[in-house]
Amino acid sequence: MMRKLFSRKPAAETPAVSALPSEVSAAIETSHVIIRSDAEKVLVAVMGFHPFTYSLENAAAFFQSAFSGLNSDQVARAVRFLAAHVAKRVAIHAQQHERVEGGPRWCDWRPLRIDS
Repeated sequence: MMRKLFSRKPAAETPAVSALPSEVSAAIETSHVIIRSDAEKVLVAVMGFHPFTYSLENAAAFFQSAFSGLNSDQVARAVRFLAAHVAKRVAIHAQQHERVEGGPRWCDWRPLRIDS
């Protein structure tokens, strides 16, 4: 009975791993999102790599070339993770831009007038 409890079972076929390696997750989390308002495009700069114009196709091509050990499921997961990261940064940028547009600006400054 003890032998049956502690004996190793033959390993079944392991499914393809779709979890992202830690270096890919760290690269996505620390990537910089550059929002160009004059050209209406978003650039993604991953540390150690050239920046690229963000699109789903460009992101998939980037992950396939930069991290060649990823399978197709991992590339799809990395693209979704990057899409969420970019969407969050664009929303933060839009919120900050709204706040600036509504309030006073530095160029509207006027000296105080003290009437006696």
